Amino acid sequence: SYLWKMPHSKLQEHVEGFINEWLPKLPYPEILKEIAYYKKQGNPLILSSASPELWVQRIGLKLGFDQSYGTLFSWTEKTSLFPEIIGENHKGREKVLRLKEVGITNGLEGFTDSKADLPLLYLCKEKTLVNPLPKIRKIGEQNNWRILEPDKPWKNRLSFGIGCIRQLFGFWKP
Repeated sequence: SYLWKMPHSKLQEHVEGFINEWLPKLPYPEILKEIAYYKKQGNPLILSSASPELWVQRIGLKLGFDQSYGTLFSWTEKTSLFPEIIGENHKGREKVLRLKEVGITNGLEGFTDSKADLPLLYLCKEKTLVNPLPKIRKIGEQNNWRILEPDKPWKNRLSFGIGCIRQLFGFWKP
């Protein structure tokens, strides 16, 4: 991992750089409109991601979410190659359990692009899939869930993979 042995202060700088420089340039204005719509309605917005909570909370704050949850890690002064996860990876059923811990159990409207979020979606009264892959799309279509398909910054899985590699080495720009 490129984070290995990185001082925690430098990791925080990267998080802030992403939040302030990259996040505003990322695509999906349709999703930003959805966030604004629900915020205007007075609905509490909760961001729930398997990504490290270190940056999920900052992303959520920047996008106007009221609460944000991610995978908790034990960060040390120098980032270890495989930082220790505190508790469970925040995906699947773990998302449901964590929301229940803070008293959030009903009246939810969920948005996802991942089949791993099915336990959370089944808790929601309204379900929306965003650019779903074929397996979860089929489930969504069978259940008449809403499907949003904003333009993606890639044309296919190959160009997505190449973009991920370019991003890993610092060559990708939004």
